[in-house]
Amino acid sequence: MRPISLLILVAIVGGGAYVFFFKPEWIGMAKKKAEEAIREHVEGYGPAKSPREACEQFLKAVQARNYKAAAVYSTKDYADKLIKSHDGARSLGKAIDNVNSYLDDKGFNTDKSIHLLLLLDPFPAAYLKIGDVKEIKGKNEEKSKQMGVFVFTPPTMTEAYNPNELKGLDQKLFFAFPNALGAPSLGAHEIKSEGEGTAKVWKIDFQVPQQVHNGIEYFNSHYKSYVVGLDNLRGQLRQDRILKDKVAPELLSVLTDSK
Repeated sequence: MRPISLLILVAIVGGGAYVFFFKPEWIGMAKKKAEEAIREHVEGYGPAKSPREACEQFLKAVQARNYKAAAVYSTKDYADKLIKSHDGARSLGKAIDNVNSYLDDKGFNTDKSIHLLLLLDPFPAAYLKIGDVKEIKGKNEEKSKQMGVFVFTPPTMTEAYNPNELKGLDQKLFFAFPNALGAPSLGAHEIKSEGEGTAKVWKIDFQVPQQVHNGIEYFNSHYKSYVVGLDNLRGQLRQDRILKDKVAPELLSVLTDSK
């Protein structure tokens, strides 16, 4: 038997010491730091050095369905929701994007299919745009504020489902809290600075009312069956099992059965 080299022995002993002496929470902290480094230096989501950059980077992140990156540009309450919802919202968002993309390529997309997937989408950021980003001067002793506006412009529909057709859907997921994860981004928001000097960064102060909080929690508990349903539907489309005029009814059936 060949002797174990000193270098390998040191590696084994050192690795054992690392596992023995480092606590699980330290390993978790190291993993978090590694993820942050990848987001900043590989994916390009570094800290925002201006209010406009915070808005632009936030929009870039949600359009890429990278909600952990979007959290970098949000104050704590909404940032926590984005991080907690990342896996589910990204999974369902990608499934929606895949179906939409395939329907577009085949020329099978209709207003009804677009409308239905828009209702399901946890954050339809493709229709989100940045409005004004500017300083609002305070009055008397009030401090000036940096404000940013996000505008949601849904697609124009010439035909959509009527309410009676949609009664079989999960009302809480599709209607009680429409697009729950993206709801806090709409409208005007203060953009606050954190830190001083060269360490100063800007974050958008999105508010999360209780109703929206409840909607996000409900989404996190119910999204998985919709991912499975949409993936199965896309598989049938790729096998040419569904004709163009049957796409919208079949999609509605899949989403009704997924609740």
